[in-house]
Amino acid sequence: MGGVRPFSRGYPAIRKEPQQASRKKLEEISKAVHLPLDALIYAMPEDIVVSSLSYPGVLDVLDLKSMTDNSVKSAIQNFI
Repeated sequence: MGGVRPFSRGYPAIRKEPQQASRKKLEEISKAVHLPLDALIYAMPEDIVVSSLSYPGVLDVLDLKSMTDNSVKSAIQNFI
């Protein structure tokens, strides 16, 4: 019971690949967050943008018909 425990080796082998893929995607997102919104939309991984815009109610909240920023509106329309 006593003694020093060995250091952990991270995620179990079965989780290693999915965890690495998730980490890579988060790194891509982190690089994109300090951009103007239209540039951010284009810089994000496409699957993230599409799934976000496809979430129920998101497009209603964004209200593209009333949106005055044409660069952001165009960026969003590119993915829907």
